[in-house]
Amino acid sequence: MKSFPIELEFLEVVFQGSCFSFLASILINLFLLIIIFG
Repeated sequence: MKSFPIELEFLEVVFQGSCFSFLASILINLFLLIIIFG
């Protein structure tokens, strides 16, 4: 049972990383749209 909190922290870090990359990709797409149409 000692490895359970470590796995939970790992999942939390991965989840935060995926959310950050998702937001970053949205910002990049918006920036490209502004460049193309602006």
